[in-house]
Amino acid sequence: MHRDMAGQLQNSANHEKRKILLDHRVQVQIREEQVIVSFQTVDEAERSEVSIDAKLAKQGSELKFTIPPTNANIKPAPNATLQKLVAQAFAAQDLVLTDKSNQALSDYSRRYLGQLVRISWLAPDIIAAIMDGTQPVDLTGRKLTRANAIPLDWPSQRKMFGFA
Repeated sequence: MHRDMAGQLQNSANHEKRKILLDHRVQVQIREEQVIVSFQTVDEAERSEVSIDAKLAKQGSELKFTIPPTNANIKPAPNATLQKLVAQAFAAQDLVLTDKSNQALSDYSRRYLGQLVRISWLAPDIIAAIMDGTQPVDLTGRKLTRANAIPLDWPSQRKMFGFA
């Protein structure tokens, strides 16, 4: 039953999702470490309940509930802002090393270019996690650009940004 409703919700348009949720009288309780979803069964004889582990995480100026993936086949969507920062970081590094002008970076101040260059020093596995979307949920663009003292050793970087 749970899988049937989950499949219907995944493959339905928003108006159909709304109808499914209303028909099953879905209720959601948000607790400190979990989200509990309860719903009426099809025959309306009993209510079923599903508990999902979740935690609050600060993402920029927002506080969001994050649900860790329980299935290794499910990958979170990559954060486009972080991906753009990584691309800009390597472009800024190239600009500093070769002194070739780069139109994409021409409007940035020297200070911001310095912040971008520091991002290019991140450990390869941190860069790969950002590009794959598997970075810690509280790693934001603001956190990356405002990190003034990014350590050069990779284990310390992992610890600083929540990978260790």
